[in-house]
Amino acid sequence: MYLRRLSRGDASAEVPLAEAVYSQLRKTAQAIVRSGQNDVSLQATSLVNVVLLELLRARTIEWHDREHFLRSAARLLRRRFIDYIRARRAGKRPSSALQTDFEELLLPTE
Repeated sequence: MYLRRLSRGDASAEVPLAEAVYSQLRKTAQAIVRSGQNDVSLQATSLVNVVLLELLRARTIEWHDREHFLRSAARLLRRRFIDYIRARRAGKRPSSALQTDFEELLLPTE
């Protein structure tokens, strides 16, 4: 019911829908976070909040049923988690300005 209203653009369906699916999305996010790296500082709650807002504000999606919504949410939770891991790993590498080519190290200097 809330999904149909949301698909039609009814913003008043956002809060009741979020309340109806939040605990299930949180369990999914906890499983995703646990299955990842041991040193991940991302909280499942933060992940769910970002994804839930994104899905609730997506006006171009016509939701078929609860299962369609939850499958899409799980897919987006995994994507956002992977984005977080990639960004974190990228921060550990030096910037390209600080990198030196291997060949430059081997060539004699004048």
